[in-house]
Amino acid sequence: MEKDTNPKSAFGSAKVHLHLWPMSATVAGSMGMLEGALKYGRGNTRVKGAAASIYYDALMRHVGLWFEAKILIQLQKSII
Repeated sequence: MEKDTNPKSAFGSAKVHLHLWPMSATVAGSMGMLEGALKYGRGNTRVKGAAASIYYDALMRHVGLWFEAKILIQLQKSII
């Protein structure tokens, strides 16, 4: 393999490698944003505002449930 002499390659490789992020994660995140937009309106946090601790607490609850696989268990129970 030859060394890439294009200066754009060196510059670009120093940035975040977006190709490593799976499209399925983007789709899942978009579905979550859609659910919130349908419930509360798109961009509602920018209009009404809320304490950062509210979002932090919600994030930690969701991540904790995901990490503990409780969401998966609930889904499996609902299928059976």
